[in-house]
Amino acid sequence: MKFRIHDNETTWQDFTIRDGDRPGEVIVDTHLTEDVTPILEQAKLERDMGPQYLGKGTQTTMKKLGSLSMTEVVSLMKSGVYYDDKALRKYILDRDRAAFRVDK
Repeated sequence: MKFRIHDNETTWQDFTIRDGDRPGEVIVDTHLTEDVTPILEQAKLERDMGPQYLGKGTQTTMKKLGSLSMTEVVSLMKSGVYYDDKALRKYILDRDRAAFRVDK
């Protein structure tokens, strides 16, 4: 049996329920999907506006590098990359993620 549950306007989960190899065993496969079009459109707008800063003029000035989808955040949290500043920065600055970056 297959079915889909929409989490919100841009994310949904597909579920497949099937019998396992052992008697009485049931397996549930899940797959999370997200439409990233709104994130890409916002990133383009922010990229065109110029550098995005938080805390201007303070010692905690941070420059926004890019945006992440919720499915990416969950995946990066599970892998530990989300909690490692250097690894997260490397991930965001990866050439394959250029469309998600807001920093030129």
